[in-house]
Parts: sequence; C-alpha cells; structure tokens
Amino acid sequence: KVRPLSRGDEFSADNEYHFSVFIPESRRVLWVVEDEAASEQFSSYTGLILQAAQESDAQFDYTRAGLEVFSSGSLDSYDAIILDGLNSVPEFIHSDLLRYVQSGKGLLFFPSENGNINNYNDFLRQFNAGRIAGFRGVYASFNSIASINQLPEGHPILNAVFDKSDEEELRINAPKLYYYLRYQITSSSNGLGLLESSLNDALLYEHDFGEGKLFVSSLGNDPGWSDLPVNPLFAPLYYRTILFASSSEDGGIKSQDLGEVFQKRIQSQNREIELTINNEVVRPEVIPQNGALIVQYAGQEWKPGWVQINNEEIDEYIGINVPVAESDFSLFEENQDMVSFFEESLQANYIHTYSLN
Repeated sequence: KVRPLSRGDEFSADNEYHFSVFIPESRRVLWVVEDEAASEQFSSYTGLILQAAQESDAQFDYTRAGLEVFSSGSLDSYDAIILDGLNSVPEFIHSDLLRYVQSGKGLLFFPSENGNINNYNDFLRQFNAGRIAGFRGVYASFNSIASINQLPEGHPILNAVFDKSDEEELRINAPKLYYYLRYQITSSSNGLGLLESSLNDALLYEHDFGEGKLFVSSLGNDPGWSDLPVNPLFAPLYYRTILFASSSEDGGIKSQDLGEVFQKRIQSQNREIELTINNEVVRPEVIPQNGALIVQYAGQEWKPGWVQINNEEIDEYIGINVPVAESDFSLFEENQDMVSFFEESLQANYIHTYSLN
C-alpha cells in the first residue's frame, strides 16, 4: 500500500509513504486479567470486543486467563497478549514478555484504576517505553476533565476504521475523559501515537520493539475512565488494534528508510533468496540464525518503493521510504545549531565558528 502525503514543499520524493501489512489467516489472543476466577465481575469491555470478533470470524480465537498462565510456558502459541486491568505486572514475567515481543509478537497494556504506578514504570522501562508521571481526574466521577483529540491520519489501524476519501475531513464526536494516567514518551522511543487527549497527553501509543510491538494505553476499558467504551469509535478502533498487534510476527506494518542496511529475519531454510525493488533483482547476504535466516543487503542504490523478498517458500513485501530527516528544511536559528550539525554529521576534529552578523 502507498499512502499519499501532502508535504507543502518542493521536495516531492517524500510525498508518498510505502508500507505493507500482512494479516495472518489465524490469530490467537491471550487476554490476561487480574483474577480469572472473578472475571465475571470485571467490567472491562475488552471481553465484549474479543467475543464479538470470535463470533464473527471463525479464524479469530481468544483465551481468558489469570496471571497463573505465565507459569505454563506456552506464550509462544499466542499471536498477541492483552494485559487488562492488572494492579501490577509481576517482575517474574518481565523477561518473558520482553522476549515475547522481541521475537515478533504483540503486547497490549491497559491499566487498572488501582494500579501500582512504580510497578508500571518498572515494566515500561524494560521496553524503553516511557513512564507514568501521575494521573488526571477522578475515577468513576463522570466529570469530564478533557476529551480525545481529533484522530491523526496515516496509521493503518485508523485508516481501516473509517471509510472515506482522502479529500474528506475526519469528524467524530470526541469521547469525554474522566480519569487517565499521565503517560510520558521518551525522546528515544520508536513509535506512533494513536490517541491523544485535548491536554496533549498520550492515551494510546504504539512502540516498536525488536520484531514486535507494544501498545500502551493510559485508559482502562471500562466506563469509569471515559465514555469511550460506549462511543461508536471504541469497538472498531480496539478491534483493529488487537488485530494489528496479533499480526506482528507475520509482518505487521513493514517499512524501512533508505540509507539503512536492509535486514530481515525470515522463517525459512531455503537460502536461495532474491530481493526485487523497482524491477531490479539482487542476491542478498543470507545468514542462518537459530533455525531462521537473516537476510541483509546494503541497498545504497535503491529508490523509494517496495522490496520483494522471494524464494520457493516465501513471498513478501516491505516498503522503502525517504527518511524524514531528508525533507526537514527547518532553518538554524543560532550559530550553535550549525556547529552541532557539523560535529554530528562530519565528525570533524576541528570546527571553526564564524560570526554570521
């Protein structure tokens, strides 16, 4: 898929964004709650979404469980895990969840109104996924303190939720917020925001980690946090989010910037692999690793488009795009900016500063 973008400048190479999304035919989701035995009293609306999805799609299956499921050692049989309303994320499962996401799976985190913020931050730190700096509002007060901002466009989850042309403006009835955690994203985090409050706080954020993805929500999925669970936006948004997270191992959203060494881990034993981009075919370096293959190629001659990975067992596509930095035409405002630029870009031993006055 290619997403046309309007940049408003004379640099046209970044006016399109190439990506591909593959959704596997069968998806298994593990829904983890605080106490599985008492789950009938748990008011999260996550179960309604999962149940409706399972009933409408025979190839979508979910299992509800308590924390004891992590002692079974069967996490790899699931395509995505949802941590829903846990008061804390036990430390003994941190390493298992880290490995799980790194290997290409999806993990979704929804907090509890009784959550231990220090514990949550220890969990998020494992993924370099920011921190929680407190909260806003009062749980179950039903007094609106903010609303959900206009939804950003361009993310495949949001693109699939709405049926509209590129010329149409996206309009929704903004859900009201009563209580949410103040989630802060680190500058080094690699991800995308899906929901944001009118106070500019992140509400739902997607982090890339290894081959997989971590979705962090500042809101729980019950009416004590907001009126989102009874808003028409809720069901399609969170269904698509779960679907997207459970597709990570088989690709999720696939894209890469030009200038980076192309590298992809594939589940195949056939080393006769070709890469094709813009009708040019090359033979990449293929390295066996833990029962899979690492495919890599410098790609210095490539232009934006799709690279196809192909052998007798696989056939998949990954989007190749111009890096954002290539079209960042912001002006330097101070001399120090220019010095910093040359220090980082040229790694010069000596840089002379001249007055621009």
